[in-house]
Amino acid sequence: MATLTCNACNKEFIDDSEQKLHYKSDWHRYNLKRKEIWGEQGQAALEKASICLLNCGPTGSETLKSLVLGGVGSITVIDGSKVELGGLGNNFLVDESSIGQSKAKCVCASLQELNDAVKAKFIEEYPETLIETNPSFFSQFTLVIATQLVEDSMIKLDRICREANVMLIFARSYGLTGFVRISLKEHTVIESKPDHFLDDLRLNNPWPEFRSFKGWSVQSELALGFP
Repeated sequence: MATLTCNACNKEFIDDSEQKLHYKSDWHRYNLKRKEIWGEQGQAALEKASICLLNCGPTGSETLKSLVLGGVGSITVIDGSKVELGGLGNNFLVDESSIGQSKAKCVCASLQELNDAVKAKFIEEYPETLIETNPSFFSQFTLVIATQLVEDSMIKLDRICREANVMLIFARSYGLTGFVRISLKEHTVIESKPDHFLDDLRLNNPWPEFRSFKGWSVQSELALGFP
């Protein structure tokens, strides 16, 4: 029974290899772009964006997967841990052959397979160490996505990103629950996308034939505001 799905294409898969192959297809990428709501300018901004992911567990990997499939410009995966047997059941970007290897390296390689147009690199280092020893490192990114960090590291990273004017998203999951926090100084919408209103089809200057129509009357004109 198929348990893996693609919501964008409404398709089910027998195994993860079939799912990964589908994610690389033009049909899947077409469906993603067809469902985008941010328009041409938003897509252009996405393609220029540089994303940094801290900790590539299930939450971080799934988040970055969606950005990679959407066509983000570049990604940097930072994680100092190794792939363990217990992690195979909740992260489809790693498999049995990944056990004992760098988690950042394996996840980065799998993400690159999903969209080879995205520039991808990884750093085998614990995010907490990087936050303490090299705070200026984060100033090069458009967005930093920090997952599963402790509060002390979150506070320090927030201060670093605000000083560098870099957008920051915190995410943490606890089984089926979790939280997401967005931290930035200011976000200005340059090109707003107003709701699409139905055009007003009222004829404010009806042609003579319409005025002479059997069902037309002076009362109709007054009701519709015609002169």
